[in-house]
Amino acid sequence: MKKLIVSLFVLMGFHVVGQNQWTLEQCVEYAFENNLQIKQSTLAIDQARVERNAAKANAAPNLNFNTGYFWQFGSSIDPVTNTRTLGGTNAQTNSSTLSANWTIFGGLDNYNAIKQTKLDYLVATYNLEDMRNDVAINIAGQYLQVLFNKEVVNINTLVLENSEKLYLQTKKRYEAGAVAKGDLLQIEAQKASDEQALVAAENNLNLSVLQLAQTLQLDTIADFDIVAPELELPDSYLMAMSPDDIYYQAIDLQPGVKSAEYNVLSSEYAVSRSKAGYMPRLTLSAQLNSNFSTRAPDFSQDNVTATNPSVIGQVPNPVDPTNPILVYDFGGFDLIDDSRYPAFGTQYENNFNQFIGFNLQVPIFNNLNVKRNVSNSKLQLENSKVAYEQAKMDFRQTVQRAHSDALASYKSYQSAVKSVESNKESFEYAEKRRQEGAINQYEYDNARILYLNAISQQLQSKYDYIFKIKVLEFYLSNKLSLD
Repeated sequence: MKKLIVSLFVLMGFHVVGQNQWTLEQCVEYAFENNLQIKQSTLAIDQARVERNAAKANAAPNLNFNTGYFWQFGSSIDPVTNTRTLGGTNAQTNSSTLSANWTIFGGLDNYNAIKQTKLDYLVATYNLEDMRNDVAINIAGQYLQVLFNKEVVNINTLVLENSEKLYLQTKKRYEAGAVAKGDLLQIEAQKASDEQALVAAENNLNLSVLQLAQTLQLDTIADFDIVAPELELPDSYLMAMSPDDIYYQAIDLQPGVKSAEYNVLSSEYAVSRSKAGYMPRLTLSAQLNSNFSTRAPDFSQDNVTATNPSVIGQVPNPVDPTNPILVYDFGGFDLIDDSRYPAFGTQYENNFNQFIGFNLQVPIFNNLNVKRNVSNSKLQLENSKVAYEQAKMDFRQTVQRAHSDALASYKSYQSAVKSVESNKESFEYAEKRRQEGAINQYEYDNARILYLNAISQQLQSKYDYIFKIKVLEFYLSNKLSLD
């Protein structure tokens, strides 16, 4: 039994590293690369980047080219000659336009949009970092839980091995008539209880490994295991710091708080953008245009088939009564041969036109849409301010709880150490008394159980304290390590 005591304490600081074992850093890095929620946050950053680039592009002029070729049948208005053609006359037309528009002033909406989308990109970046932090802390807690369960399994394995040896020794003594059958049955019951405890410890270990593997989102948990480093009790210098000291040192490193802060700034630009609806909008427009038609007249010399027309009368001129309008008779000849029209390039050159101009739009009444948008954006700004204050308060409370939990775990560990020492002495004394026959098996088992429970409580408080300290260190450095 003395060998058992020595083995238990050696085992608490001794671990074997085998193949296919992951360190905490490897687990965290794998989760960063494969966690689906982290991937979603990464896509949110990509989307924010697209919106940021689009806002920059909106500040530049737009340029569009439009062209089309059409076949016309029956009576219609020729787009080139602007005259109506009779039914049954077919034609082909083409028109091309190159246009550009540029908003010179739009209430600074484009400027504020660029600023807002830059902030939205930072918000998405900090949201990703905050999620990565949550995943890292969650994995660290589960990793330490696996380590704790491993040590519990190792302890229960050694206890069972000792019980089996004791059972075999007692059985030989019973067969030799040195002990009563009742003593043998008590040892056998103790061995069965130790077997049950080992099975329970192994089940807890398997469940904790499964939980860690599922958090990592592994396809399979076959051959998955973790490295069990030698963990010394961390330095308790953080316990000398107040929760407020830790809070003020760590607040600027918290991505969740920074995300809420930049969201407030983004909401402020959203308010400015909504107010742009009250402002006039000045735009610059320019256009190049030309067209072609098979109905366009060709006034080349060999295409004129009419003789000189003769004046057959006149009508009053409503603009200048002294200068009447003459009426001509073309003698029934066709002026134009419809089968002839200027070439495509010639028409495009002759019909080419350009224009440039400014357009000023002054909002007067828009069914209170602008006012509604401004009110909604102001409400969103107030909501983001509240969310920012809530984020700071949540982090302060988190630090306070973590500091309090770490302090409680440290005190619990110190008490557990004393409990192990006292129960160890009690167990050693009970073992001697049992060998002398001064106490029965029940009293011996009771001392043994108290000792094992003290060891288990010491392990639990140790790992709990390590986790709480690592969390506080993570808040101060954004780095997670078991070193």
